Amino acid sequence: MGPLFSMFDTKTRDEAAITAQIAKLDAALKPLNDLLRPGKYAVGDSLTTADVWLAPLRYMLEGLMSFSGRTDLLDGHTALHAYRDVAQKDPNLGQIWREMDEGLKVFMASRAAAAASGS
Repeated sequence: MGPLFSMFDTKTRDEAAITAQIAKLDAALKPLNDLLRPGKYAVGDSLTTADVWLAPLRYMLEGLMSFSGRTDLLDGHTALHAYRDVAQKDPNLGQIWREMDEGLKVFMASRAAAAASGS
């Protein structure tokens, strides 16, 4: 995902490179999606360490979709797409999600202020 954020954060986008990187991301997400069951935790019906890893990853995918405008990135990954609701409804994962969201808002505000000041 990291390279994609950089590719979208430029005045001149290389659409061919973006398409190739999205294809890599899609290929990497497929096995993960195939392991998940829609509406369930990462492994079974209870919170595990796998969820502690997966929730921030899913949050970053949400951010990438928003930042890039490519809201279809998870269209072929229904279980991973649905995991957002699992993460947000669980008290512990929901806390992680909210903290990441708060941090992102602070970062984006700082970035906007820097852009406005010409830094």
